[in-house]
Amino acid sequence: MNKEIDKHAISFSAISAYDVDQELATRLETSSEKALRSSDPVYRAKCFYEIQTCRELGNTEDQCQIGVYVNKTVSTYHGHITKTIKDINIAAPGINLYETADDSHAKITIGEGKGKGCYTRGIFKGPDGAYVHLDTDWSDDWKGQTTIHELLHALGFQHEFKRKDAEKYVNINTNDYQYKDKGDHQRIRGLTRFDPFSVMMYPENEDMERLENGDIVWRLKSETTPNKQMSELDKVALNMVFRPCRGNDYNPKIGPTTDMLYCGRSVMTGNQQITPTDTDGRCGPDNWANCPACRVLIDGTKMKCQRMYDKGKWQGWSGLFYCGKKFSTPKKYVKNGTILEHDGVCGPDNGPPCNECGREMYPEYDYSKEVESDDDCVIL
Repeated sequence: MNKEIDKHAISFSAISAYDVDQELATRLETSSEKALRSSDPVYRAKCFYEIQTCRELGNTEDQCQIGVYVNKTVSTYHGHITKTIKDINIAAPGINLYETADDSHAKITIGEGKGKGCYTRGIFKGPDGAYVHLDTDWSDDWKGQTTIHELLHALGFQHEFKRKDAEKYVNINTNDYQYKDKGDHQRIRGLTRFDPFSVMMYPENEDMERLENGDIVWRLKSETTPNKQMSELDKVALNMVFRPCRGNDYNPKIGPTTDMLYCGRSVMTGNQQITPTDTDGRCGPDNWANCPACRVLIDGTKMKCQRMYDKGKWQGWSGLFYCGKKFSTPKKYVKNGTILEHDGVCGPDNGPPCNECGREMYPEYDYSKEVESDDDCVIL
């Protein structure tokens, strides 16, 4: 196995992950340039949120089939690999990752090469596929996170701190290529707004420090360690690259209350939003936020998202609409024993929206109830 993997140690794919959609790449480039020129953090977030609705729903036969070969040398990772494949397939209905015992059918090979550390060479679309190196001496506490991190590299995604506008969010204090090299594997950088919760982040330490005055998003993250699961924006990015496809478990419909697309799947728990108590963790099917897969889909009938963009509103990572306007005084409040703080601004990422934005997805929404009554909302 060492020989098989190590022969690709310096083989870099010439295929850019951007080739999935040139139009999307162009829109991303435009949004990145606008965000780079702006000193307004709300506007920077808006630049990216406005391009996330970009995909037409595919059919079952359009699903991207990606075989994964797992060598026995990484048996201590096998449970994590199985879970990661399942999590990615659920998050992105346009992908079907599957384990194969025939390495000639695999576009991603997972094993242990020479040396220490975990890393990935190439991407699945390249002529040699992707080779994921997992260190069997890696800390057990981080094997799960590392498995997700490396498989997303194999699918073509870059570190979050290597995006074009990274200097507005982090300060890199090292010349280590892991932090500085922005061209490795020609991977996608920065499809969504900067996301400190991304599983593609590194720990914050002396090599990489947050710029707390650089963007309001840092107020939302107190820990300095990376997220161990995909964030909501990681899932949005997956669906932007691999367009969602109909299947046995995914067939979105327009909700009668909101004119939004909903699939009805139980995939909304843990997406950092505040919701009414009757929300059951499902994507719709009638109201409130939709999931990262439904969120990227262009609806050619009702065009709800386009109408919202025309009004100056966008969907944050919670899936709710926001306008970025200040509408209340800052306040702290308690929900289910958790102390929360609202800065009085509608969005731009999560938290209770203003009444006008909230009622776009829930006609009975009332901001005052969200921050004053412990019985009216829960944290998912």
